[in-house]
Amino acid sequence: MIPGAHPNQVDPREEIPALTRDGIRRIQEELERLTTVRRQEAANEIRQSREYGDVIESGEFAAARASQSLIEQRIAELRALLANSRELEPDEIPVDQVGLGSQVTVLDQEEEEEWIFTLVNSVEADPERDLISVQCPLGEALLGRRVGETATAATPAGVQHYEILDIRRPIEAV
Repeated sequence: MIPGAHPNQVDPREEIPALTRDGIRRIQEELERLTTVRRQEAANEIRQSREYGDVIESGEFAAARASQSLIEQRIAELRALLANSRELEPDEIPVDQVGLGSQVTVLDQEEEEEWIFTLVNSVEADPERDLISVQCPLGEALLGRRVGETATAATPAGVQHYEILDIRRPIEAV
């Protein structure tokens, strides 16, 4: 448990990662696409490359086999992730302070712009979708902070200051 945390709040460093419902859904969708579509496409590419003749010297064959290997590796990673993680329950998402699963509204004090994002486990992080890892500098700076407090994060772009305006559970978690 995190010192000073809500009793149900998840420690993002726990051994069995807690993933959001949306994160689990996206992982399952990727796994489905890999096993039903990409796996078949890779097999077709290998079959086609064999038609070019000597597979030992065929660059197409080597590329198709490498692609197949990467697909199978990713399938294994996703299956292991789903087998060794659990869903973050709505009552584990804190709203009194920033924690794993919290949807946070901050004011970037340099740019004077508001930004709304959700803090997630690193395997779910996707900054383009406003899913920020609790293990990145911003996530670490925000963990445990409350509305009205300012978090300072050392990022590749320099030191950033964010005032916390709101903390809530994302709609999909409720």
